[in-house]
Amino acid sequence: MTRARGEGGLSRFGSSRFWKATWTDASGVRRSASTGKTAKGAAAEWLRERLADARAGIPAAPDGSTLSTLRRLVLDDYAANGRKTAAHARRAFERLIASMGDVPARGLTSADVTAHVARRRAAEAAPATINRELAALRRGLRLAVRAGILSGAPDIQCLAEHNARKGFLEREALASIVAHLPEWYADVVAVLADTGWRVSEVLSRQWRHVSGGTLRLDPGETKNGEGREFPLTAKIRSAIDRCRDRTRELEQIEGAIVPWVFHVDGEQLSRYALGNAWAKARAKAGHPGRLLHDLRRSRVREMEMAGVPRSVAMSLVGHKTQAIYSRYAIVDATQQREAVAKLEAAANRSVMTK
Repeated sequence: MTRARGEGGLSRFGSSRFWKATWTDASGVRRSASTGKTAKGAAAEWLRERLADARAGIPAAPDGSTLSTLRRLVLDDYAANGRKTAAHARRAFERLIASMGDVPARGLTSADVTAHVARRRAAEAAPATINRELAALRRGLRLAVRAGILSGAPDIQCLAEHNARKGFLEREALASIVAHLPEWYADVVAVLADTGWRVSEVLSRQWRHVSGGTLRLDPGETKNGEGREFPLTAKIRSAIDRCRDRTRELEQIEGAIVPWVFHVDGEQLSRYALGNAWAKARAKAGHPGRLLHDLRRSRVREMEMAGVPRSVAMSLVGHKTQAIYSRYAIVDATQQREAVAKLEAAANRSVMTK
C-alpha cells in the first residue's frame, strides 16, 4: 500500500551515530535511508530536500545509490581498465563509509565531505591518506553522473600534502637490517635495493621475466604502462640464483612447477608478509623508521652521485617524467659538502697553475 507524497520521519536505532529518514517518493514508494547526519537539525534538512523533490515530482535516485554503489562503480571501472590499484580504492571507501555511513550518493554535499575530513584529521589520519579517500569519492561521483545515477556532484578539494620524499637508507644500515631477515626475504630486498623498482614490481616477477642477463617488466605491468629491463648486477644475480636453487628443490619434492621467482613454499611472496618481516628486522637493527620504499629513493640518489645520465636512470627505475624523478633525486647535505669540496679543490688547482 502506498502513502501520500510528502510524508516522512526521522529515527535513530541502537548505537548508530546517524539519523535514518523514511519518506514517500514522487512515485508513491516508501523509502528508507541513512541521512549520514549525526545532528537532528541537519538530518531534518536532508529529509526536507527529499520531501521537496517528492512534492515536485522529481524521481528519487535509484535504489541502492549509496557510497557502496559508488565503490562498486569505481571497482568495476578499475577492472574494465586493467588498473592494478583496486585494493587502494576499496580501502578508501571502507574508511569513507566508516566515517560517513553508507549514505545516499544523492544529496551528498561539500559540507558533508568537509565534515568527513575534519573527523579524519581529528583521528590523526595523514593528509595523503585523506586525499586518497577524497580522490576515490570524487571518482565514484563522476562515474555515477556518467551513468545517469546522479545529475551532479559536489566540488571536492584535496588537502595540501607536505610529503617531500626524504627517506634514504645507507648501504651499511641496509646490511644491518638484512642480517635480521630470513634468506628468502633478504634476496627480495637485495633486488629492490639494486633495481630501485617498486615492491609490487619485484614481487610479481616470474621465471619467464629472467632472461638474457636482465630482469624484465612487460608493457602493461608497470605504473606508467611501459615495459622495462634491468641488467643483472652481481648482487641481483646471486639473489636470483639462490631463489632458483630453492625453487628447483621444492619442485623436485612437490612435483609441481613454481612460476614465481620470490615465493614461500611455492606461493607468491606477498607484500604483507614482506612488510611484516621488514618491520621486525628494522626494529631489531635499530632503524625503526626505515621504509622499503626508501630503497627506491636511495637507488636514485646513488645513480645521481655516480653520474648516471638522468635519461638512463629514469629508464632503469621507471620514472616517466623529469618532475617525478626529481622528487626522488634529492640532494642531501653530504652531496652538498662533497660538491663544495670539489669546487675548492678546483679553485686551489687553478691558483697553483698561475
